[in-house]
Amino acid sequence: MISATVSYDLGKLDGRMKAKNEAILEKMREQSLIIAEEATNIMKTYLQTHSKHATGELAGLLQAKTYRRGQTIYVSLANKSELTSKVPYWYVLNYGVGKSGAKFLPVENYGKWKNGKWIHIDKSEALDGNGRMKKGVRYLKPRHFTPVHYINAGIAYAKQKLSTLSRLMKK
Repeated sequence: MISATVSYDLGKLDGRMKAKNEAILEKMREQSLIIAEEATNIMKTYLQTHSKHATGELAGLLQAKTYRRGQTIYVSLANKSELTSKVPYWYVLNYGVGKSGAKFLPVENYGKWKNGKWIHIDKSEALDGNGRMKKGVRYLKPRHFTPVHYINAGIAYAKQKLSTLSRLMKK
């Protein structure tokens, strides 16, 4: 999961103080969800404004969630395994390298965009008998790839806001 965390130390408390701090933790979880939703919206906007191609399917998988374990609230902005299975390009798009660490270099590619997803078409199927591209087919010329650091934008926002929330709730 792509996440950030916030914790609140309850320490050793008697029953009344513990109940009060449980209420504080629940309020923090609620506020953390609002922050997570704002962060995923920032990520989606960042994708739309900085990506050269459609990213609708990827943006649709960016979903804010919170859960609590003990005194720690976890904020999730996306599920990595779901991203990997449904939009495997998410990692390269954000970091500019493959998971192996090798720099991503686009290759010559024929295909078309459908619902935010690139559908590859073999060159022999993309061209008609005269060597011209068939209707609806696009050609992606290999060129330098610039990553879109959408995850960094969301995580930075979430961490800053969660840190502020944590300080405010401890007062």
